[in-house]
Amino acid sequence: MPFYRWSDIPGKERPGNRVSRRVIAQHATLSRVEHHGPAEHAPHIHEESDQISSLLEGEMEFTVAGETRIVRPGEVVIVPAGVLHGTRVPAGVKAVALEVFAPPRKDQ
Repeated sequence: MPFYRWSDIPGKERPGNRVSRRVIAQHATLSRVEHHGPAEHAPHIHEESDQISSLLEGEMEFTVAGETRIVRPGEVVIVPAGVLHGTRVPAGVKAVALEVFAPPRKDQ
């Protein structure tokens, strides 16, 4: 099926981290991720995929390879495969991001 509506795709929630992810995948993974602060993704690595994140709403702190920045709507973060990275969203903040993983993530 070539056409999708985010509201038709069920969200997958990870217990305890206040993050909901909606995923479309074929030759790459596209995710719409909602973070309801306080939320945190501990530092981790995607061995198999590059990650491109574009913030649509709110703000979040990204740490990539030891460098930390506050990212706001209209800004993009690129994380190459195998690079340690993590995120944090402050209490009371809702952050929405589009994320692309190529090749597709195996854990989706």
